[in-house]
Amino acid sequence: MTQGAQQGIDLTARLLLDKGDGVIVEGPTYIGGLAAFDAYEPTYYEVPIEEDGMDITKLQKALMQHQVKLIYTIPDFQNPTGTVMSVEKRQAMVQLANQYDVVILEDSPYRDLRYTGENLPTIKSFDTEGRVISLGSFSKILAPSLRLGWLTAAPELLAALTALKAAADVESSHLVAVAVDTFMNDNDLDAHIDAMKQVYQTKRDAMLNALERYMPKDVHFNHPDGGFFLWLTLPEGFDMQHFMTAELLPEYNVSLVPSHHLYASKSIENGARLNFTNVSEATIESGIKMLGQALNDALHPAQVNQI
Repeated sequence: MTQGAQQGIDLTARLLLDKGDGVIVEGPTYIGGLAAFDAYEPTYYEVPIEEDGMDITKLQKALMQHQVKLIYTIPDFQNPTGTVMSVEKRQAMVQLANQYDVVILEDSPYRDLRYTGENLPTIKSFDTEGRVISLGSFSKILAPSLRLGWLTAAPELLAALTALKAAADVESSHLVAVAVDTFMNDNDLDAHIDAMKQVYQTKRDAMLNALERYMPKDVHFNHPDGGFFLWLTLPEGFDMQHFMTAELLPEYNVSLVPSHHLYASKSIENGARLNFTNVSEATIESGIKMLGQALNDALHPAQVNQI
């Protein structure tokens, strides 16, 4: 048991990485993952995300060209894009990890939050050599901010990670663990998750409907089947970070996560992560409407001036 899945990322990095060691991350990826890895000063190799997960061809190329110790992936409703890795890519990733002697860190706290379709097998389920470390978190499926997660790994890796965990904080909160255990003994966790999914799906649909109505035609967004997030793509050359700090926040009081912070390379400026789970449907409607107005003004100033 860990202090959320975040501690699992840190423990894995602490165990495996020395300064300069190679880490493959998705582009874009979880900002907290990058923050955890940054402390150990690795060398990042960024592999783009496609509609069905990490680009396996480019992953193989990176493994062929560089010394890599760790592949970090979020295969289920990825943070920040909401994409899901296909079964074929999960299998291929394990085969490549075996071939190039690399550990995979499978960070999957959103896995149980699928609104449509069927869940896919975990990457860990294809692990044949004990090189996949898998993470989960109760904060996504039981209660927000509940700092209790879990880590599963092969015995040798698990023993080393457990020793590091003991040195870091002795153990996760026993009180919190007992509370979660009591809840699961006395209640139906699956029914609780189903109720959460209904709420989140309604909010996702509200955001997608608002985006359809208010976004300029040259702004694109995806349609995730679950999770917390969807991904916004602006025309090439658009600086979302500058737009948010200079216009969106001060003039419209709307906030999002610009893509600049979600790439290890800091090279992509024209994207953004939107979160639909923590706000009301009314706030989603008004926020997306204002975002659409602000983007239209920024992208098409000539049209605004004509009006």
